[in-house]
Amino acid sequence: MNYDLVEDGQSVFPDVSADAWYAPYVNALYNQGLVEGDENGLFHPQDTIDHEQLITVMARLAAQLNLKFYQANLAGPNATDNADKSLLRFDDWAKSSVWLLSMSQKNYLGNSINLLFSPVSGMDPKGASLREEAAALTYSILTYTGILICK
Repeated sequence: MNYDLVEDGQSVFPDVSADAWYAPYVNALYNQGLVEGDENGLFHPQDTIDHEQLITVMARLAAQLNLKFYQANLAGPNATDNADKSLLRFDDWAKSSVWLLSMSQKNYLGNSINLLFSPVSGMDPKGASLREEAAALTYSILTYTGILICK
């Protein structure tokens, strides 16, 4: 993984000005495969990020940080997972990310470990993500993968 900032005066997205303070960060995340544009190739830097979008970015990060997530991401959800009622409300492009962070990891008893900030069944896929949710999700991923060790 290479998250180096390249400040070359270029921008990956037409709606991100090359001289915007955040342009190098957006470019680095794009180059690493963590963010994509919409169907028109736009980033929408001034928009809020919804739950589906946040979970998708964080699932991509988890798959790059940890072999268990990477392997689960390659395999993807099975038919039983895809039929789970809690996933039906999510757009197709986000379902595998939601599954990856809420159902793909199992404890020693074979039960799913939900790393998300709330149960999937009660989450509004299009609801705006709060900073507290982003912090909780980041913390869950970093501690589960062993990158962040808390005492």
